[in-house]
Amino acid sequence: MKSLPRSMPLPAAQAQRGITLMGFLIVLMVVGFFLFLGMRLFQPYADFSTLKRSMDAVAKEPGAVNFTLQQARASLEKRLYVDYVKDVPMACLSLDKKTGAKLTCTYDSRSDFMYNIDFLISYTYTVNMGG
Repeated sequence: MKSLPRSMPLPAAQAQRGITLMGFLIVLMVVGFFLFLGMRLFQPYADFSTLKRSMDAVAKEPGAVNFTLQQARASLEKRLYVDYVKDVPMACLSLDKKTGAKLTCTYDSRSDFMYNIDFLISYTYTVNMGG
C-alpha cells in the first residue's frame, strides 16, 4: 500500500471549509459594534414611543379640548411618571388653540455613544386634543 506524497492536494471530500479565526473575530466585532449602537439608541426611542402613546391618551381624555397647557402637562407628567420616562422635558409641550386644540412636543435628546461622540436626536409629535 502506497501512501500519497505530502505535496499532493487533499481530495475534494476532505478539503477544509469554514471561517478562519481572524474572519470570525472581524464578524464578531462588526456585530458587536451594531449591538452596542442599538443599546445606546434604544432608550431614547423607547421614551419617545411612550411619549406618543401618553400624548394620545391625554388627547382622548374627556374634556381634553378645553384643557389649559398646565392641565395637559400635569396629565402627561403623571402618565410619564408611571412609565418611568425621565428624559422628556415638560417644557417641550405647547398647546395651540388657534387651529383647533393641538398639543405639540418638540425636544432634542442627546445620547452618549463613545468617547466624545454623541447622538443628537430631534423629536416632534403633534396630537389633536379631543380625539
